[in-house]
Amino acid sequence: MNLQRGDVVLCRVPIPSTGLTQFKVRPAVVISANRLNQILDETLQAIAYCEMRSTKHSSLSIEKL
Repeated sequence: MNLQRGDVVLCRVPIPSTGLTQFKVRPAVVISANRLNQILDETLQAIAYCEMRSTKHSSLSIEKL
């Protein structure tokens, strides 16, 4: 998937209170540099939440809008 900086994507984010076994779909913005997006299989994204909490994410899957 060819993602560019500023693209909005949907991420499946694990829910910590479920032991990371259930997921929510959240919007995110790709913030990694285009040069890195072209050579790496992963991108850095800022995920949008309605409240701020510290959570640990083990994995994310993305879908371009």
